[in-house]
Amino acid sequence: MTATIARRHRNLPDLNELQARLSALPGNRGNQFTENVWQFINQRGKRYTVDFDTVLALSEVYPDWVRERGIDPVSLSKHIWLSLAESTTVNSYTRRLKGLRLWMVALARRNLPRLTRENSRAVLTFMLTNNWRGGRPSPLKAVRSEMDMTFLMPLQALKDATSELGLDWISRDVTEAHVRRQFKVLIPELTDNDLTYQDWKKGQSFNLLTLDHGRYYVEHCLNFFEEHAPLACALSQTLQACATIATDLA
Repeated sequence: MTATIARRHRNLPDLNELQARLSALPGNRGNQFTENVWQFINQRGKRYTVDFDTVLALSEVYPDWVRERGIDPVSLSKHIWLSLAESTTVNSYTRRLKGLRLWMVALARRNLPRLTRENSRAVLTFMLTNNWRGGRPSPLKAVRSEMDMTFLMPLQALKDATSELGLDWISRDVTEAHVRRQFKVLIPELTDNDLTYQDWKKGQSFNLLTLDHGRYYVEHCLNFFEEHAPLACALSQTLQACATIATDLA
């Protein structure tokens, strides 16, 4: 982590703590924090690669923004991603990095120091309509789905992660409610009124989703199952044992 960030936040975790947090992540495959490519495997044996080398291009494409922020994009991304990953499942690890990278690019391309109400429209528009491929922004053929945006930009988690590092990169008044209001205006505008905000939020018919968007619905279902299946099983077992429990307590 850079000296600039260190000056702002004296209680940064040391390498041992960062390594311990990385090692504790579900699906970890012996990853080392000092390396830039990390491998994870979910409960079904699917492998996920989190490649921080994809962030290197930020320094080349937007050197002024990187210099003015006083950051090392790769190191910063690792710190923020680790916080984001601790609150999600293995299936979302790569999308957490993808969203983080897109958000940083959205700021860097306009040389913005932080996400504010005033610039949120431009930042959200970019994230709705672009990918990052080959070290460059790449326009999408259609706006991102609501489900995709939810995975890519977990606003409160981003606020918490950057705040932990002493970075004031998201204004306090940029709230979930504010972002929703922006989407209500942007979705019709960006789709020439072919899609309303409510249709976008509902995903229209999941049977008509493109492969690019449909795969996120499938992954959403898998995430939901992984997060809630243990609790559901425990509740089911408890309900089935109600009679026995009641008898024992009588």
